[in-house]
This record gives sequence, C-alpha cells and structure tokens, in this order.
Amino acid sequence: MRGQNVIISAMLLDIVMPVMDGYAVLEQMESDPQLPHIPVIVLSQADKLESEDKALALGASDFVQKPYKPSVLLRRLSNFIEQYESTERIARMERDALTGLYSKDAFFRRAAERIAESPDDSYILVATDIERFKLVNDTYSNVVGDKLLKFISGGLQRDIDKKDGVCARFGADQFVMLIPDADNFNVERWWRRPPPTQTSFPTCAIISDWISKGNKYVPVSVNVSHKDIYKEDLPEYLSALVARHSLRPSQLHLEITESAYTENSEQLIGVVSRLKALGFTIEMDDFGS
Repeated sequence: MRGQNVIISAMLLDIVMPVMDGYAVLEQMESDPQLPHIPVIVLSQADKLESEDKALALGASDFVQKPYKPSVLLRRLSNFIEQYESTERIARMERDALTGLYSKDAFFRRAAERIAESPDDSYILVATDIERFKLVNDTYSNVVGDKLLKFISGGLQRDIDKKDGVCARFGADQFVMLIPDADNFNVERWWRRPPPTQTSFPTCAIISDWISKGNKYVPVSVNVSHKDIYKEDLPEYLSALVARHSLRPSQLHLEITESAYTENSEQLIGVVSRLKALGFTIEMDDFGS
C-alpha cells in the first residue's frame, strides 16, 4: 500500500486471521507514525469483554462482536470515515502545503493554546529566514529551493517536537517557533556556516605549469559562474589556490558576466572588492551588449 500511495480512512479488522492476528496488526499500527490515527473497527467472535478490552487498549476505535447486523456495521464505518476525513481536512488547512509546518493563522492559535496549557512555563519566540534565499532559486531553480525549504523545515520540526513547541512557515523563507524551556534549545545549529566551497579552477595549474617550463606569462581570463561569485568564501579560496600554485593573484584574471550585477549588486560588489583588495584582476564580460 505504501508503494501505491493508498489513502486509508478506516479499517475493519478481524481478530482471528492467518499469519498475523488482529492484535498483532494493532500493535504494528501503533508503532508506525503514519498509521495510529486511522480508525479501526475490530470484529471478533471471542469473549466480548476480554477481546474488547484488549483491542481498545491496543488502539482500536470500536469493537463489534459477531454475528453483527450489516446495516449497523456500515453505519458505524461510515461515521468513522466521515469523522476521520473531516479531521484530515482541518489538519491540511492548518498546514503549509510544501513544508508541512503550521500556517501563520494556525501558529497563532496553537501557540496560544500551548501557553494556556502551561502559563507558568518560560518561552521564547524565534523568527528566522534564509539569507539571500532568492539567489538559490535564481541560481539553482525553484525545485532546488523547495528542497532546501523542506530540509530546513524538517530539521526545525524535529527539534521543536523534542521540546513540545510550535513551528510555522510564515512566508516564502520565513519561519517562526514558540519554544518552551528554551534554555536547552539549540538555536545556534541553524546559523552554522557551511563548509568552504570546493570550486575547481584548473587554470591555475595550467598557468603554473606553463611558467615553470620557462614560457612567458600570458594573461588568461577565467569566467566565474553565478554559483561561485555569490559564495562569500570565494576570495579566501582563490587566494589559497594561487598560493598553492606559486602564482600571484594578479596572474589570475576573473571574468564576471555583467548581468550578475543586476541580481544582487550589493553582495556581488562586496565580493569583488575583496578580490581586488587581494590583488586579483577583475574583468567584465558583457557578451557584446
């Protein structure tokens, strides 16, 4: 059923079955995070009191002893299906379709309920966003941007679940969290800088090899892609790279497409200024425009 993406709104379960009895099914459903909320009506010919007590203790929603009246069973089943699907619709309305986090309105409601339950607890409210998220969409596509949002949302939700808090997506890349007992919440883990870029510039090795063979240095321009130019660690990486090949920064000419300046000019100018300060030669490629 998992492979076929089947949606189950209710289940009729007989206690006496081959291979696995109904009690074992209930135990497995209880341990599966996707199944315990599905209503289960248990059918049995066994002793009603003992079987009913055990089935309900294992998570069954209702118990029907055989022989049963079909019309009554169908009515009970219909009621459970209607109730379950209504609950699911409400839950979907409360959740952001992409990330599964609470929506803005649902956050305010759930946060108020959480505080009302434990008014004497201490709480903090964390609001955060993904810095320069538009660059992710522009450079790597919206598909990659959505994957990033899901990844970050999943991590936030796992941490929030441990603290019995509330987490929501407020905007495109904006998240808000209500965190009880906040002293032990690891907020800083979401501000860690990623490892240095591993951009490849084989040109340095070629230039170094050319000069080492006694040839006259000839300026070579290297086009820097959008993905690389917006990486804040690019100046440090390139500085270490030319040093490793015994080159001067001025011997590596970096060519930047003019259109890159229109996307996030403030950040790009900052990176270019640091590159120039280190001695790199910066050129602009306008493709004849």
